[in-house]
Amino acid sequence: MAQEQRSVLEPNDEYEILPHKEIHELRDQLNRLKERPTERTLQLALAESTAKTDRLINIFEEALTMIKVEEGSLSFTEKLRPLMQKMDTILEQNSEIATGLVGIHDILADVKEQVDVLKKKQDERPVAPVSSFGGFPSAGLMSPGGPAIPGVQGVPAFAPFPPPPPPRK
Repeated sequence: MAQEQRSVLEPNDEYEILPHKEIHELRDQLNRLKERPTERTLQLALAESTAKTDRLINIFEEALTMIKVEEGSLSFTEKLRPLMQKMDTILEQNSEIATGLVGIHDILADVKEQVDVLKKKQDERPVAPVSSFGGFPSAGLMSPGGPAIPGVQGVPAFAPFPPPPPPRK
């Protein structure tokens, strides 16, 4: 095989005969060399990445100075002071409302107790027999010891009828 192939550079030959396999290997090798970044390409990429890193560092430095300025102007408690004052006002108002609600509850409890006592007294009283004369209660509602209302004869303590309306003008 070595004898059949001619050497690559013989001075008398115009052409060199190479097998296809070697030609493909040489093409692949040439393509790989073309794909490799050159020194100039690497330098440009490095310079670009350095510039981007510098811009990023500048952004962080600006953010840091802005945070320092904000911290220096107002402290956290000073920023929240108006909100805290509003919250205190709301708490005071809630306390006043709660006190009023407790007072209303107490008043309603007293009124309910008085209503219960009146209902109990009314339930304890005997029902007045109705006379056959006009549906008026008989004299049995009168207190045995005298009138139920001082100064008025014949008026029971609890009349079964509501009082008449006031006169119209």
